[in-house]
Amino acid sequence: MNEKKLTLNNTLRAASYLSFVFLVLAPLWYAIAWWFGQVDEKAQLQAYLLLVSIIMVNPIIDAYDWALKKFCTCKE
Repeated sequence: MNEKKLTLNNTLRAASYLSFVFLVLAPLWYAIAWWFGQVDEKAQLQAYLLLVSIIMVNPIIDAYDWALKKFCTCKE
């Protein structure tokens, strides 16, 4: 098991991630939730599709890379 040591550098990195989550992502999600209450159903559906497509890009790329490595017969 890979154990991480509690050092000042790791603690500061974790604090910077938490501050990013609380200062940037929380207001962003609040604004998105507020906007969803203000628009019609068509705009909500478009926003859902956009967010899902953004979220699914990385798993699709990983699956494609995995399939290439598994089924490719080319020599490297």
